[in-house]
Amino acid sequence: MVASLLVSLWVQSSSAAEVTRRVLIQGPTIVAFAPPSVETATDEGAAEAIAHLQFALDDVSKCASSKHVKIKVVFVYADAIEMRDSGTTRALAVNRLGQGIGGVLVAPGRQAHVVASREGPSMLQELLPEAVSAYWGIEACHGAVR
Repeated sequence: MVASLLVSLWVQSSSAAEVTRRVLIQGPTIVAFAPPSVETATDEGAAEAIAHLQFALDDVSKCASSKHVKIKVVFVYADAIEMRDSGTTRALAVNRLGQGIGGVLVAPGRQAHVVASREGPSMLQELLPEAVSAYWGIEACHGAVR
Protein backbone atom coordinates (compact mmCIF):
# COMPACT_ATOMS: atom_id res chain seq x y z
CA MET A 1 0.00 0.00 0.00
CA VAL A 2 1.24 3.45 -0.86
CA ALA A 3 0.00 5.33 2.19
CA SER A 4 -0.03 4.04 5.71
CA LEU A 5 -2.11 5.49 8.51
CA LEU A 6 -0.45 6.09 11.85
CA VAL A 7 -2.20 7.59 14.85
CA SER A 8 0.37 10.02 16.30
CA LEU A 9 4.05 9.43 16.84
CA TRP A 10 4.49 11.00 20.24
CA VAL A 11 2.65 13.57 22.29
CA GLN A 12 3.89 16.83 23.73
CA SER A 13 1.48 19.22 25.42
CA SER A 14 2.41 22.87 25.67
CA SER A 15 -0.40 23.51 28.14
CA ALA A 16 -3.28 21.59 29.61
CA ALA A 17 -5.64 23.03 27.01
CA GLU A 18 -3.48 22.93 23.88
CA VAL A 19 -2.23 19.69 22.30
CA THR A 20 0.93 19.67 20.20
CA ARG A 21 2.03 16.64 18.19
CA ARG A 22 5.57 16.14 16.93
CA VAL A 23 6.14 14.35 13.66
CA LEU A 24 9.46 13.22 12.19
CA ILE A 25 9.59 13.85 8.44
CA GLN A 26 11.78 11.32 6.62
CA GLY A 27 10.26 11.46 3.14
CA PRO A 28 7.11 12.60 1.34
CA THR A 29 4.51 12.91 4.10
CA ILE A 30 0.97 14.13 4.61
CA VAL A 31 0.30 15.11 8.20
CA ALA A 32 -3.49 14.91 8.41
CA PHE A 33 -4.90 16.86 11.33
CA ALA A 34 -8.13 17.35 13.22
CA PRO A 35 -8.98 19.09 16.51
CA PRO A 36 -8.36 17.05 19.67
CA SER A 37 -12.01 17.55 20.64
CA VAL A 38 -13.08 15.52 17.59
CA GLU A 39 -11.15 12.44 18.73
CA THR A 40 -13.58 11.63 21.52
CA ALA A 41 -16.66 13.38 20.14
CA THR A 42 -19.72 11.21 19.68
CA ASP A 43 -21.78 13.56 17.52
CA GLU A 44 -22.48 12.77 13.88
CA GLY A 45 -20.81 15.96 12.61
CA ALA A 46 -17.43 15.03 14.09
CA ALA A 47 -17.62 11.54 12.63
CA GLU A 48 -18.51 12.95 9.21
CA ALA A 49 -15.63 15.43 9.32
CA ILE A 50 -13.12 12.64 9.99
CA ALA A 51 -14.76 10.47 7.32
CA HIS A 52 -14.36 13.21 4.70
CA LEU A 53 -10.70 13.64 5.60
CA GLN A 54 -10.20 9.87 5.36
CA PHE A 55 -11.96 9.79 1.96
CA ALA A 56 -9.56 12.50 0.73
CA LEU A 57 -6.56 10.54 2.02
CA ASP A 58 -7.88 7.38 0.33
CA ASP A 59 -8.20 9.28 -2.97
CA VAL A 60 -4.60 10.47 -2.62
CA SER A 61 -3.46 6.93 -1.90
CA LYS A 62 -5.15 5.67 -5.06
CA CYS A 63 -3.85 8.35 -7.39
CA ALA A 64 -0.32 8.30 -5.95
CA SER A 65 -0.12 4.52 -6.17
CA SER A 66 -0.85 4.73 -9.90
CA LYS A 67 2.53 6.46 -10.23
CA HIS A 68 4.20 4.26 -7.57
CA VAL A 69 4.86 7.24 -5.32
CA LYS A 70 5.16 6.42 -1.61
CA ILE A 71 3.56 9.07 0.56
CA LYS A 72 3.48 8.40 4.28
CA VAL A 73 0.33 9.52 6.05
CA VAL A 74 0.41 10.48 9.72
CA PHE A 75 -2.94 11.33 11.34
CA VAL A 76 -2.88 13.52 14.45
CA TYR A 77 -5.48 15.11 16.67
CA ALA A 78 -3.77 18.38 17.53
CA ASP A 79 -3.95 22.13 18.02
CA ALA A 80 -0.36 22.48 16.78
CA ILE A 81 2.12 20.33 14.89
CA GLU A 82 5.90 20.38 15.11
CA MET A 83 7.50 18.77 12.05
CA ARG A 84 11.18 17.85 12.29
CA ASP A 85 13.55 16.83 9.51
CA SER A 86 17.35 16.91 9.39
CA GLY A 87 17.62 19.09 12.48
CA THR A 88 15.05 21.63 11.29
CA THR A 89 11.81 22.02 13.23
CA ARG A 90 8.76 23.74 11.75
CA ALA A 91 5.83 24.62 13.99
CA LEU A 92 2.31 25.13 12.74
CA ALA A 93 -0.76 26.14 14.77
CA VAL A 94 -3.35 24.09 12.88
CA ASN A 95 -6.18 25.10 15.22
CA ARG A 96 -6.03 28.54 13.56
CA LEU A 97 -6.39 27.18 10.02
CA GLY A 98 -9.87 27.15 8.55
CA GLN A 99 -11.95 24.71 10.57
CA GLY A 100 -8.93 23.01 12.13
CA ILE A 101 -9.10 19.96 9.87
CA GLY A 102 -6.93 19.21 6.86
CA GLY A 103 -3.46 18.10 5.87
CA VAL A 104 0.10 19.37 5.61
CA LEU A 105 2.11 18.20 2.61
CA VAL A 106 5.78 18.13 3.51
CA ALA A 107 9.07 16.56 2.47
CA PRO A 108 12.58 16.97 3.87
CA GLY A 109 14.14 20.22 2.72
CA ARG A 110 10.92 21.55 1.17
CA GLN A 111 8.52 24.24 2.29
CA ALA A 112 5.35 22.69 3.72
CA HIS A 113 2.04 23.21 1.96
CA VAL A 114 -1.12 23.39 4.10
CA VAL A 115 -4.55 22.29 2.91
CA ALA A 116 -7.23 23.25 5.42
CA SER A 117 -10.99 22.92 5.29
CA ARG A 118 -12.65 26.32 5.03
CA GLU A 119 -16.09 25.55 3.61
CA GLY A 120 -16.56 22.12 5.15
CA PRO A 121 -14.50 18.94 5.36
CA SER A 122 -16.11 17.50 2.22
CA MET A 123 -14.07 20.04 0.19
CA LEU A 124 -10.90 18.19 1.24
CA GLN A 125 -11.79 15.44 -1.24
CA GLU A 126 -11.13 17.95 -4.00
CA LEU A 127 -8.48 20.14 -2.39
CA LEU A 128 -6.12 17.46 -1.06
CA PRO A 129 -5.59 15.47 -4.30
CA GLU A 130 -5.17 18.73 -6.24
CA ALA A 131 -2.55 19.91 -3.76
CA VAL A 132 -0.73 16.57 -3.99
CA SER A 133 -0.74 16.89 -7.78
CA ALA A 134 0.84 20.34 -7.59
CA TYR A 135 3.25 19.68 -4.69
CA TRP A 136 4.70 16.35 -5.83
CA GLY A 137 3.89 16.57 -9.55
CA ILE A 138 1.60 13.55 -9.51
CA GLU A 139 -0.61 14.29 -12.50
CA ALA A 140 -2.86 11.31 -11.70
CA CYS A 141 -4.06 13.20 -8.61
CA HIS A 142 -5.19 16.19 -10.69
CA GLY A 143 -8.98 15.94 -10.85
CA ALA A 144 -8.93 12.73 -8.78
CA VAL A 145 -12.26 13.42 -7.07
CA ARG A 146 -14.27 10.21 -6.94
